[in-house]
Amino acid sequence: MLKTKIMITYGPSVSSEEVLSGVLRYTDIVRFNFSHGDEAQWLRGMGLVRKVAAKLGREVALLADLPGPKIRTASMQAPLQVRKGETVALGSKRTKQTGIKSVVVDYPLYRDARTGCTIEVGDGDLSLRVTAVHSGVVIAKAIDDGTIGGKKGVNVLGARMSASAPTKTDMHLTDFAARNGFDFVALSFVKSRRDIDALRKRTDGMSIVAKIETVEALGNIHEIAGVADAIMVARGDLAIEIGIAKIPEAQKAIIEAAMDQQRPVIVATQLLASMVENPAPTRAEANDIANAVESGSDCLMLSDETAVGRYPRQAVSYLAEIAGAAEASQKNPSRLNATASAMDFGMSFAAAELAERYGIDGIFVPTETGEAARTMATLRPATRLVALASSDSIRRSLSLYYGMTAVRIGKLSTMEALMADIKVIAARAHMRRYLIVAWSRSRPEMADTLRYVDMSAAGSKRPDI
Repeated sequence: MLKTKIMITYGPSVSSEEVLSGVLRYTDIVRFNFSHGDEAQWLRGMGLVRKVAAKLGREVALLADLPGPKIRTASMQAPLQVRKGETVALGSKRTKQTGIKSVVVDYPLYRDARTGCTIEVGDGDLSLRVTAVHSGVVIAKAIDDGTIGGKKGVNVLGARMSASAPTKTDMHLTDFAARNGFDFVALSFVKSRRDIDALRKRTDGMSIVAKIETVEALGNIHEIAGVADAIMVARGDLAIEIGIAKIPEAQKAIIEAAMDQQRPVIVATQLLASMVENPAPTRAEANDIANAVESGSDCLMLSDETAVGRYPRQAVSYLAEIAGAAEASQKNPSRLNATASAMDFGMSFAAAELAERYGIDGIFVPTETGEAARTMATLRPATRLVALASSDSIRRSLSLYYGMTAVRIGKLSTMEALMADIKVIAARAHMRRYLIVAWSRSRPEMADTLRYVDMSAAGSKRPDI
């Protein structure tokens, strides 16, 4: 069973029931990019995902990816070709000046851009050097040949941008996501914990994913990880901000910070970029995916590969295959020593150690809020981890955690009833030797019972350890 979770992005390429059925067989979370489309389109897509997931018997979570204070070019009939040395004017309206190409952007760039700053358009489509700022317009010269397309991102390097998340649009879209049963909301262009705190008031129980894609966020990663519910390594815009050469180091630092704070981490952007057009990945992409898994990622996310790519089913299949191979080669699962050293988590740590040492088939964690299962997941036990929860939303909220399977049970009552339920679930999963970590009702943050069960022919039920 694959432990690494897979997130896909919904889009035209997976909008048919047939294709979506093939993709969702491997998928744990479906991302809806709120930078594209409208509410009616998102609702149709959500309905299709839920319908197909139900037919497959899979519980798939939904993530709303907010646009954030992203600067974009206006719509264009055709991309604008720009030659090295040509002058471009960027402003809120079209400029008519001889010898200058005009581009409309949806943000007052003149407030933040300064002479000498570099402006990046798209994912490296064009680089410009700012030469002047006046009359509400930024004047810049092309550093190399390139293109400017419609609805493309615009990043200003070397300037501190005044725009911050969440925007008014983000707040409106968060309300929409909460009303319609999304499980996660991703906040773009986070800078500090204040951004997370501001959005939290509107989430109505949804988990917040902080997208790390700015220099400020990288500097504040520990405080952001302390308040967000999950972290995303958003390598697209982050690479523009810090440079491609620094992405591997930044990715490692972000993953480590997330794990220190017991937060699941998602690695995103161009994992299988070649498969937007090709039916198989490159060797470099396979290596990138394996490194992400081995360094401690909980979840891997596909963007264009499934949203607009030609081979969405193959992309998800390859991602699962490569991630599975990387898992098999791992010898030492990651452990949170700081967490495990606390007495409150001693039972959980003991369960993880016992499972690894004696080859236990699985660990069951009954949970009412999801917190018990999350804590167990951060220890990365070398066996199957099964969360037992009666709440649909709690089960889906656990879908980001590495190695976690969430199963529906009725309301927790007595230990005897719980044991009976687990026996049935274990038998269906062909699990003969397993552990149960039960959490204290008086102190829900602490596990106080560890039970070993052996249903093999030579074994019998054992008392609490």
